[in-house]
Amino acid sequence: MMTITAPAKINLYLAVEGKRSDGYHELHTILHRISLHDVIEIEPADRFSLETKGIKSPETEENLVLKAARLYSRTFGTPAAKISLYKNIPVGAGLGGGSSDAAATLKALRRIYRKGSDAELIAIGETLGADVPFFFKGQTAYATGIGTQVTTLPSVDLGWIVLVKPPESLLTADVYGELKAADYKDGLDSESILRAFYENDISTIGDSLYNSLEAPAFRILPKLKALKNKLVNLGGKTLLSGSGSTIYSLFDDEGKAKDALVKMKPYSTWSGLFRSGVMNEEN
Repeated sequence: MMTITAPAKINLYLAVEGKRSDGYHELHTILHRISLHDVIEIEPADRFSLETKGIKSPETEENLVLKAARLYSRTFGTPAAKISLYKNIPVGAGLGGGSSDAAATLKALRRIYRKGSDAELIAIGETLGADVPFFFKGQTAYATGIGTQVTTLPSVDLGWIVLVKPPESLLTADVYGELKAADYKDGLDSESILRAFYENDISTIGDSLYNSLEAPAFRILPKLKALKNKLVNLGGKTLLSGSGSTIYSLFDDEGKAKDALVKMKPYSTWSGLFRSGVMNEEN
């Protein structure tokens, strides 16, 4: 049996430039892995099966874990798999849980069967979700195009990260569908936050946080804006992650982060305190 962890991500920067001729959106985004993670166990089997535990997640063919396993098997001619998924990352939260689970599944199957280069697995992953390639690229990365053109950035420690999610989840398609021309941004100011990573100057990162999807997400779910404002007032550098509905806040002081988490619990159904980092994928 192979055991692997699948880390969550937050978006430190996400500029949507506009809609492309193929219907997708052109992006500039900086993604950062955090210590929150799912755990996946995989072993060869006569048929594909998926059992989930922890946070509720579908066990149907729509689950990206099953889709990834089937595509790997079809591509490399390997047996079916019995998979157990322990979910710690909320669904519909903008934290990349499904994409990370898919990437981790592909990595685990490669370790079992020793088939598939990074490029081959990333090509499979691109058919499953735009964030999947990122989870092959280290702790932090800069992604362009529809999010699948990924460049690894130097690793940095962003301190303590408070995550707060309300009861409601958001569908990525709904948030992108709500985008208006006024929400678009050319992505040129991503240079300032990129420079912070290359110069290892995290003091400026918090002031460069940006997400084009905040405005449409707030229009769909107005309580998110109030949630963000509460976190801002507690002293953290705060932003919606991805298409939401999770709001995160960066703190350089553990005590302030813990205090913020306690004060935000009444306004959320899920919350937690995490750190930057690439998890050890094999336990």
